[in-house]
Amino acid sequence: MFWHYPLLYGLFLSFFWIHSAYAELKKPAFEAWMAKEMEAHQIPSASLAIVKNYQMAYAKGFGSANEFTTFQAPSLYKSLTVMTALMLFEAKGLAMNTDMKRCLQSWKIAQPSCLQDQPTTLKCLLEQGEEGYLVIQQLIEAVMRKESYEKVIKRLILQPLDMKDSTLCVGEELWTTPTDLAKWMIAIQKALNNQLTPIPSKRVAEDLVKPAITPHQGIGFEININRYGDQVEKGTYFLHTGSNPGYLVLLLGNTVKGNGIVIMINVSSQIDTHEIAQLAFLKSIVERVAEEDSWF
Repeated sequence: MFWHYPLLYGLFLSFFWIHSAYAELKKPAFEAWMAKEMEAHQIPSASLAIVKNYQMAYAKGFGSANEFTTFQAPSLYKSLTVMTALMLFEAKGLAMNTDMKRCLQSWKIAQPSCLQDQPTTLKCLLEQGEEGYLVIQQLIEAVMRKESYEKVIKRLILQPLDMKDSTLCVGEELWTTPTDLAKWMIAIQKALNNQLTPIPSKRVAEDLVKPAITPHQGIGFEININRYGDQVEKGTYFLHTGSNPGYLVLLLGNTVKGNGIVIMINVSSQIDTHEIAQLAFLKSIVERVAEEDSWF
């Protein structure tokens, strides 16, 4: 080994020390920048988790939040719903393109009127928006019979991944932390790359991040995204963003290597969450982390 050569070994130690020191020095600069940007954008609290090589590399809260503060994760219940449905389909030997008309009839679930004359697949239901997700939730309850939709999500996803700070309540959005969402993201990334994870299977993970509705819209996430969160022709990242009056969330993960970031912020309910400055703030965090952590 090269430690038998003193000069090479010394150079290695110097590089290792410099690299580690640089990594540590970046944190104060990043945290100071976050505090300044949050004040400029009137953001009272924020929290984020950074993933590197399938592991949690950094997690911290800012403002009035810490890393254990829960935020609403707008519309993320949709991706959890889809993943749960795919897991149940797999267990029942059904494919994503299975026509569920007979299932809906036997389970006495009303299908959207716009689908009366075409196959009722999972993809078609998702294209119907909120109405389609409501049908999928009813499907999950019908398959599991005695379990509610919320309990099924908890048993199949939240508990196996130790997302102990996450709660899905009836009629509400998911309440969670960036750290918990990062655990979920890591599980998907590991499954995609044949690494050990309790859930999901590789088949389910691939279904979540392959083109389905459009070239950039899968059934679980936005896809063909680059490391900055932008749509490209062939990207290796998957993305989720969501907003409501009070909260913004962004999740960005790599399909090939275990890098990613989850950001959650709280904003005043009086602020339009689609205001470009608010979304631009999340994007600026992604860009800074992507550059400093040398994502590819």
